[in-house]
Amino acid sequence: MNVLLFFGAEHSQFEYTDTIYNYYIHPQWDFFGSRTLYLKVLMADYEEATLLLK
Repeated sequence: MNVLLFFGAEHSQFEYTDTIYNYYIHPQWDFFGSRTLYLKVLMADYEEATLLLK
């Protein structure tokens, strides 16, 4: 997975735009190519090349 896809992304806390099965999901969930799966980057440590996803 290309983590640079999410680098510097800014999320609104008030604009719900993405949906799964016609239910709006929280704006902090990121689209990565699947219509029904989203992910959230919880932590990224670039020095240790570690990424924590939810």
